[in-house]
Amino acid sequence: MKRLLIFGGTTEGRQLSEWAADAGIPCEVHVATEYGEQVMPEKDKLSVKTGRLKKEDMHLLVEKGEYLAVIDATHPFAVEVTKTIREALEDSAIPYFRLLRDVNLETESVVERNGIRLYKDTETCIKALEQTEGRIFLTTGSKELSKYCTEKLKDRLVVRVLPGMESLQLCYDSGLLGSQIIAMQGPFSVESNVAQFHQMQAEHVVTKQAGRNGGLQEKIEAARAVGATIHMISCPEMNRENSFDMEEICEKLSELTGRKIQFSQGEKKEEEKLQVTLAGIGMGAEKGMTLEVEQAIKEADVIFGASRMLGICPEQKKTYPYYLAKDILPTLTEGYNKKHIKKAVVLFSGDSGFYSGTAKLLEKLEELPFVQTRVLPGIASPVYLAARLGVSWQDAGLFSTHGVERGEWEQQFVHAFLYGKKSFFLTSGSEDVARMCSLIQELGGLGKSDRFAYGYCLSYPEEEVKEINIEMPPKKEGLYVMYLEAGNPREKKLTPGIPDERFLRSKVPMTKEEVRALTLCKMDLTEESVVYDIGSGTGSVSVEVARMHPTIRVFSLERKEEGVELLKQNLEKFHLHNVTAINALAPEGLEQLPPADIAFIGGSGGKLSEIVAALYQKNPKMQILITAVTMDSIVAVEKMLKQYPNARTETVEIQANRVKPVGDYRMLNANNPVFLYILRLEE
Repeated sequence: MKRLLIFGGTTEGRQLSEWAADAGIPCEVHVATEYGEQVMPEKDKLSVKTGRLKKEDMHLLVEKGEYLAVIDATHPFAVEVTKTIREALEDSAIPYFRLLRDVNLETESVVERNGIRLYKDTETCIKALEQTEGRIFLTTGSKELSKYCTEKLKDRLVVRVLPGMESLQLCYDSGLLGSQIIAMQGPFSVESNVAQFHQMQAEHVVTKQAGRNGGLQEKIEAARAVGATIHMISCPEMNRENSFDMEEICEKLSELTGRKIQFSQGEKKEEEKLQVTLAGIGMGAEKGMTLEVEQAIKEADVIFGASRMLGICPEQKKTYPYYLAKDILPTLTEGYNKKHIKKAVVLFSGDSGFYSGTAKLLEKLEELPFVQTRVLPGIASPVYLAARLGVSWQDAGLFSTHGVERGEWEQQFVHAFLYGKKSFFLTSGSEDVARMCSLIQELGGLGKSDRFAYGYCLSYPEEEVKEINIEMPPKKEGLYVMYLEAGNPREKKLTPGIPDERFLRSKVPMTKEEVRALTLCKMDLTEESVVYDIGSGTGSVSVEVARMHPTIRVFSLERKEEGVELLKQNLEKFHLHNVTAINALAPEGLEQLPPADIAFIGGSGGKLSEIVAALYQKNPKMQILITAVTMDSIVAVEKMLKQYPNARTETVEIQANRVKPVGDYRMLNANNPVFLYILRLEE
């Protein structure tokens, strides 16, 4: 009986040759390496030949041998080998079939959902990797290994190759050290991939679009579990003439031979997903949990959470003191693959939707295709405290000092005290409580109708709910929730324009009231704005901007120490804590600052062009506002604008006159005209 000639030591090639031999069809399989021969199955009707063949060798092989058909089962990236086989068979009457690997796994939706970076070829991928930092785990084999060993990449590489002498020699020829080489035969499970990626501290995983048989799905899940970025090289376009999938090949060979080649791969049965519950447990005591959360804990195989929370779990439960995704995901992945975790619970204090880590972990879990999630609420501590105090909370502001810069939460607290009606503050401990008491004293103390209370260790045996004495704040360490209620809150002015006479003045220049008002109206301020005030002088613009909303951050640069001190005095007078005063000259003083979205230049010290260039380097979309009073400064601005011909600019001349009494008369008192420039680069 004629033989089948099969090229390729791939998984598909091994499967096809084994099934054909089991059906009684002789097979001659040609593989490129000794390792390829070693992994082929031992069958009576199966022979294996080792070594790479040129086109002439293939042509002679086909002419001399009596073959039923030629099957190209080489790797989908072996484009040149496939081309050579086709050319060698151009004048042959022997049927030729190209066995295509299923790469449907890598649809656009899969790539987008998993955040995969897709490249058209190896060279494009290498260029992208050179712009990154961190360890690179290369799973693309040894054939193109040398291309990755560039000056920028070689020391960062860990490569996984087949355990053959040829592959190892290519690694050493490329200058890699033994500590950078993993020589193992696949297939690799998600669990083994996670272990290797984690051990090698991989931040980037490079793979090919090689389909399910290439272990791509397992690599994706493992990379997601350890937080590594996936870089995938697209499968090259192939000539689909005479190209078939495994089932079609089996059918055609069955027709040629009259013997049934059993296609036994079938569709992989969808496995039951891992059920992960993210649960809010209330303040922490077991009695504060909902019955639904309690039931989820009882049914869980494993429970995660901060150490203090795990105390509510039954002793027989397996627990881990983890609450970060980087620690939880590898444990879940390993447990799922070993079949000993079917249900897991992650505990969060308070409510899962109130200043909780639930959202970040949920986002990571939803990237794992084998995980199904649900979120359960808990009783938030402000809600609990409101009940203890007998007050409603639907009309209250909710704030937290956890992980918030001190200046930001202090300004929120001041704003709440001056203008809010009811506010709840989560704190980091007694130090925050003491600072709040100091701020209230600075603002004039509590009024008769004001209320300031705290809840300490809520739901625990040591719980305290008390009105606070701001002169003697509590000092016990633990968790405090604060309640602030203003009996007669002030009305907050929603427009700029603080009268000039309210500012502390000296000989330091100050932007006048009318100019400030128009400038703020021209700013694209939002509640999250970061603003530079360059050449801030008395700080009048900084004050006006900062008081618009407590979450706005202002960085004020002033080169004169006298001006900086005056700015600090004005900030204290207006009770502002969201302004940072900096004694520095721009542009040097901008280097260490976070990028801003708005900059106001009231004084440039003769370095206007350098300052604007530095600002756009910090943020190319920044809006810049400049005031010019003297002819020299106007000329300097006009000259600078010529450097940005594509920028959108607006220029407004402001001429404000005030009427003042002079004896029995009222006369105009003219202010100097001011030019306001608004500049934004074209997007």
